[in-house]
Amino acid sequence: DMVKGMIGFDPVVTKKGGFRCFWSLDSGWGTFRMEPGRAKIEVLRGSLEVATLKLPFAALRSSGPSLRSTSLARHDVSKVSLGGKPVEFAARAGRITFRPPVRIEPGRKLVVTF
Repeated sequence: DMVKGMIGFDPVVTKKGGFRCFWSLDSGWGTFRMEPGRAKIEVLRGSLEVATLKLPFAALRSSGPSLRSTSLARHDVSKVSLGGKPVEFAARAGRITFRPPVRIEPGRKLVVTF
């Protein structure tokens, strides 16, 4: 819901914990990548302004041998950076909120570390 500045991803990860997809919106396009311990949003063209990032898996608790819980064992958000610099955030129930919103541009990846 980009009217509210919200974008979200809920990937099905591989056994090694990886996932990658293309995303496209009116303001730009790029990739979302999931790897063990972190998620990355990269803008390849244009820009993306985000007030809320929905990552439902970030709210999971390991509760059994499912692929999701084992691949995403580190689920608590420990830090967020944009272009290598720390970003203030609040994380709750699979949502990461930025105030003010962050603007992701080519060469400045948003990285969420679990």
